[in-house]
Amino acid sequence: MLIKKILNNNVILSENTAKQEIVAMGCGIAFKKKVGEVVTDSLIDKIYTYSDHEMLEKLKMLLADLPIEYMEISNEIISMAEKKLNKKLNDSIYISLTDHIHMAVERFKNGNFVRNMMVWETQRFYPDEFAIGKEAVAKINKKFTINMPEDEAG
Repeated sequence: MLIKKILNNNVILSENTAKQEIVAMGCGIAFKKKVGEVVTDSLIDKIYTYSDHEMLEKLKMLLADLPIEYMEISNEIISMAEKKLNKKLNDSIYISLTDHIHMAVERFKNGNFVRNMMVWETQRFYPDEFAIGKEAVAKINKKFTINMPEDEAG
């Protein structure tokens, strides 16, 4: 895969065979690389392709500024949710969830706790989604060595 632009050591812009712009992610895929060089497919963990140019631009901006760990945990949670719900989620979830996780973790690390006043209602009316949220919070807590409360599951 030919590098068109390097967003950070873990994220590049390239093109697929249909000449659509894509975002490729993998640990260190752009390390010591330059625009125009080739990245082997074995280094790529995830490829994002959006038909909506605006969504692709948002993803590029988000990935350029975030450590790869946030995208990794987001991907893991989305895969788990799709499997448990037995349906494909909208591609925009990759942007919104990654951004939300980043903000929630940073907020927690800074001692800012936000109570979710809708936890009871969410748990009652959306039990499957809430269970996934609880599992997601456990995964986030483990990955970032924190202890966010169940409120985040909502």
